[in-house]
Amino acid sequence: RGSTRQLRGYSCGLWTTFHSLSVNAYKQGNNASNASPLPLLSSIRAWVEHFFGCIHCRDHFVKMTTRTFPIELEAKRFDDVFLYLWKAHNIVNARLKGRDTEDPQFLKYQFPARFLCNNCTASDESSIKPFLLSYYSDIKPYTAPVEKANGNKK
Repeated sequence: RGSTRQLRGYSCGLWTTFHSLSVNAYKQGNNASNASPLPLLSSIRAWVEHFFGCIHCRDHFVKMTTRTFPIELEAKRFDDVFLYLWKAHNIVNARLKGRDTEDPQFLKYQFPARFLCNNCTASDESSIKPFLLSYYSDIKPYTAPVEKANGNKK
């Protein structure tokens, strides 16, 4: 959640979903010799292109994934998919850092931050890869406390 209703939240949730999908696709399709990693990234791009509410953000994402940093050139193997999304997300974070859409309580930074992974360095994919696999595999859904009949929370 962002510090206000207009900041963070929805788009951060989408990025988390996309990252989780890409890690799961890697884990599921890594051993399939005839499987292509492109349909997942193409589906993500198409979803953003047709359904994301902010036209400005949508146009930037589509331009980035087709021309600036094209998925068809970058994703040849399944591990390329989640690494591609990690790079793309950091490109977006760098572009939005300091803008009026940045949440002052949750500043944009290159992921992962040092407090999340001391061993990760942005230039070394071999240090990032195990972190991303673990981080996006261990996401647990939030479950709100259930009200008991006597009004106490469980």
